Amino acid sequence: MKVKSLTLILILVLVFSLTFTVSAQKKTLRVSWWGSQTRHDQTLKIIEMFEEKYPNINIEPEYTGWSGYWDKLFAQAAGDNLPDVLQHVRKYFGTWVEEDRLLDLEPYVKDGTLSTKNIPDSVMDLGRYKGKLVGMPLGVNAITTIYNPDLLEKAGLDKKINPDWTWQDMIKMSKKISDELKIWSTIGLLKDDLGHLQIWLRQNGASLYNDEGTGLGYEDNQLFVEFFEMEKELLDYGAVAPLGLRRELVHTVEEDPITDGTAAMTTQRWSNQFVAITAAAGDFGDEFKMTTVPSKKDGEKGLFVKASQHFAVSKNTEHPEAAMKFINFFTHNLEAQKVMMGERGVPISTKIQKALRPELNKTQQKVFDYLELARKHAGPARKSMPPGHEQVSDLFQDTFYKVLYEQYTPEEGAKHFRTEVKKILAE
Repeated sequence: MKVKSLTLILILVLVFSLTFTVSAQKKTLRVSWWGSQTRHDQTLKIIEMFEEKYPNINIEPEYTGWSGYWDKLFAQAAGDNLPDVLQHVRKYFGTWVEEDRLLDLEPYVKDGTLSTKNIPDSVMDLGRYKGKLVGMPLGVNAITTIYNPDLLEKAGLDKKINPDWTWQDMIKMSKKISDELKIWSTIGLLKDDLGHLQIWLRQNGASLYNDEGTGLGYEDNQLFVEFFEMEKELLDYGAVAPLGLRRELVHTVEEDPITDGTAAMTTQRWSNQFVAITAAAGDFGDEFKMTTVPSKKDGEKGLFVKASQHFAVSKNTEHPEAAMKFINFFTHNLEAQKVMMGERGVPISTKIQKALRPELNKTQQKVFDYLELARKHAGPARKSMPPGHEQVSDLFQDTFYKVLYEQYTPEEGAKHFRTEVKKILAE
């Protein structure tokens, strides 16, 4: 009996020891992202799949909508408590690299820990800032115009929008939609986050920043004035949403007025958001289509294709190899990509793109097709944004609404923006 008891004790000790060893070897990664409910659900599913394949890695998800995401990250950065893997955007790389917050991924590419197989160099370059690889692109996308063909037809317009249309075409269409259907054309003609301003400047042969990143890349303030005059024309006409309501709707994809038929178009979205827009619209969203942002008559190509988001890794992560495994799984695993089906943009791997094509539904096919259209109408890739771009973006949004609320004239807004940008970049 004593022998049996001793044997049992030894077995229990062995089991406990093995359990403790496995537990001790298990790594925990905090992963953060922003997005719609569709993206949250998809990402949580992919995390389940990853943990099943890598049982020694536990993922703690941290997710929210766009609003508040960056405030939270900056607070975490200040407290030296960043997530291990964080969804990021190229336009904010400057500040984060200068503050040495992000891990350089290049050594992990060179030793094969982070795979770039079947990813074009031009796509990987979207994750670089001043030659340093700080983000793995998760997909590619472009600003788009999403529209409801049935509502256009009811307003007496063509059901299909020509991708060569101009801003003036858009303004005329918007007024006709408002007159005929008594609904909004769109939330607002122009984005309040610098996206459309950059396109407008590029169409006029200019850029947001100069090559040195020390000031604006355009000398003529009239470009800024003309940009706002287009918006004010539609706002004064009543063809777009009132400003108070607009600020509530513009950053909430599922509540875009196109989803319930109170607007015929949306000009505020990126191509990868088409999936969430159509899902929120229900059955009638199946007919939605996409086309390019309006062009400037006789102007240059202003549209640009970019990385939809990146996964960056905190400089202070204790588990860089585990982080690379997670990123590899997210970008190269076909089953994981089947869960997303283009929601984070067209996949960066050419092999994945080819494998997904036969399985795309009607909505997903439109996203892939639009990227092909966008590339034909796009100019060169955007330049890297200098440190301070976050503050410039905030400044622009503040100026945007002050001009539309008529606290500034467009001319005053242009001067204020130029003066404050110079101060921000000088610091």
